[in-house]
Amino acid sequence: TKDGKPLALRFVLPAGPGSGPIRATGERIADMLNGIGVRTQIKKVADESYFKDHIAAGEYDLALYSWPASAYPATDARPIFAKPRPAADGSLSVGHNYTRVGTDQIDQLFEQASGEL
Repeated sequence: TKDGKPLALRFVLPAGPGSGPIRATGERIADMLNGIGVRTQIKKVADESYFKDHIAAGEYDLALYSWPASAYPATDARPIFAKPRPAADGSLSVGHNYTRVGTDQIDQLFEQASGEL
């Protein structure tokens, strides 16, 4: 780092009164990571901005959230894992893949899976 301090992963967690369990889980994960030398910095944010301003915007290194399950994982989960593509305006179109990580192989496997019964 520029100032000689080790980098810390930004761990974004919701701060609202109903999000105690997710914060407790995040704090346990941070403690375990810190125990093996992976520094984390927990940032508690307002519930109403947690997903829109942090998860969807990609403003995090670590976060806890989940997607509801479906009876059709080969087709319904594809937007969550599909490789982000450049949009017409030059921005990155991530769909629902808020991690912004994907590969051509994953896309091909989803294509193959969606063609099976």
